[in-house]
Amino acid sequence: MVGNAFLVQRFNSHNFHVWSEENPRATRTLAAQEWFSVNVWAGIVRDHLVGPYLLPERLTGANYLIFLQQVVPQLLDDAHVTSAMRSSMRFQHDGAPAHYSIDVRLHLNATYGQQWIDRGGPVLWPTRAPDLTCLDYFLCGYVKSLVFETPANSAEDLVARIGAAAGEVRDTLGIFADVRSSMRRRCEACITAQGPNFEHLL
Repeated sequence: MVGNAFLVQRFNSHNFHVWSEENPRATRTLAAQEWFSVNVWAGIVRDHLVGPYLLPERLTGANYLIFLQQVVPQLLDDAHVTSAMRSSMRFQHDGAPAHYSIDVRLHLNATYGQQWIDRGGPVLWPTRAPDLTCLDYFLCGYVKSLVFETPANSAEDLVARIGAAAGEVRDTLGIFADVRSSMRRRCEACITAQGPNFEHLL
C-alpha cells in the first residue's frame, strides 16, 4: 500500500514557442502559479481496493502517523478486509521521509510486527524498486490513464475523477487476479535476474 501524488500544471514553457520573425513583440501571460496537485493514498489487499484517501499536500511524519493510526483501520473496515486477511497482509510503502520517521516506524512495528516492508523495517525494500509494487506498476498508471483522458480544471475536478476511476477499478471483474499473476511473473523474473533490472524478461 502506498500513496501517490497527482500533479497538474496548466502551463508548460517547454511546449510554448514564439518565432520572433513572425511576431517580434509577442507576449504571453506568466502562469507559473497556475498548478494544483493532490496527494492520494490507496492500497490493494487481495481483491479489495482500499481507498483512495486524500492526504495533506505536505505530508509529514506527524500527519502520516495520524493517518496510519486513525484512517487506515477505517479504510480497511470500509473495504471489508477481515481480521484474518489483516493478519496475513503485508504493509509496504516507499521510503518517503514521512514514512521513515521514528514514530511511524514504531507504530508499524507495533501494528504489523515483521509484516511491513520499507527502509528501516523488518523487511528492507530496495530504493527505486517500483517493478515489484503493484500500486506502481499497475494501479497508479491505470488510474492516471482514466483521470487524465481530458485535462483536469481544478483540484476538486481531479479528486472527483480519482474517485470515479477507483469505482471503475472496483467494477472491473478479475482485475486483481491479473495483478496477482503479474506480481508472480515479476517476482520470478527478479529471481532469474538475481535482483537487477528485469523488465526485459517480462
